[in-house]
Amino acid sequence: MTPIPPQNHSMFPSFNARALGLTLTACQTVELAARFGFGGADLLVRDLDEAGEDLSAIADLFVKHALRPGAWPLPMNWRNDQAAFDRDLDQLPKYAKIAKQLGLVRTCTWVEPASLDHSKSIAKHQTRIWAIATILEDHGVRLGLEVIGVESFREGIGKPLYHKMGSDAFGELFSTLRTRVPTLGLTVDAFHLYAAEESIRVWEQFGIGAVVWVHLADLPANACGARTKILDADRGLPGEHGAVDCRGLLERLAELGFTGPVTAEPMSGCRSLADLSVEEIAWRTGQSLSQVWPREDQTGTASRFFSASVSELIRLGAISSR
Repeated sequence: MTPIPPQNHSMFPSFNARALGLTLTACQTVELAARFGFGGADLLVRDLDEAGEDLSAIADLFVKHALRPGAWPLPMNWRNDQAAFDRDLDQLPKYAKIAKQLGLVRTCTWVEPASLDHSKSIAKHQTRIWAIATILEDHGVRLGLEVIGVESFREGIGKPLYHKMGSDAFGELFSTLRTRVPTLGLTVDAFHLYAAEESIRVWEQFGIGAVVWVHLADLPANACGARTKILDADRGLPGEHGAVDCRGLLERLAELGFTGPVTAEPMSGCRSLADLSVEEIAWRTGQSLSQVWPREDQTGTASRFFSASVSELIRLGAISSR
């Protein structure tokens, strides 16, 4: 396995196939990210392990294409019953080790936006997330907590709990956990901040060093914009509608020196990507990110991102050269 060089650069657009409704191997994901001008790629560690993919081949592709390893989704539902949680926790060191080998040192999980029993839920968050974050920290991986701001997501599951990043409840949870696991951080999701009626800069109270991963999505192009009507699975590409200030978020992150992955997350239900080929989906996603990406003088790297997209799509015959 070719060692992946240490990464100490600016933030970068990271290609995430699953967040676009695509099912690809890890190697296919990295190759597609390179072909369409992304700066890195996110991978599904559990899936690539279960599929028996060659870790050396994946690592070599990152090096060959000068791509940066992005992030990986936490491969467990820690909200399950105790027996299921214990089984998943037993497997986590294996996945964390693989992730570290590939340079994927960031992952995330979401916290419960509502609960029928706040006391029980708070205790579960503190004990289980601590256990998860400790294992990840031992393997050099950071965990970022994500807040789900979509109101419809919490309907029928109790009273609001961790539905706002700026709430006292979330602040207390984060502070308690970070005291025990200093590497714990945040996943800043622009779509959920908008849905929760929070400032695009609410995360700043925790410091730029707390930001682990960034997710971007907008409302669909023709959405009315009413927050109470937002559905978690009904999203648009970054910049598609304009209600979600993706550019403003990235500009602030760049200004403060964020160095991690930025992932477009319109999900599989995105109407703008419906009926497109894999190549067209990658190209359109890259173009949406390029439209909200800060100017080169803010990041120092913008000029090389997405530059191969149009020529590659013309070569593939997916769009016309005229």
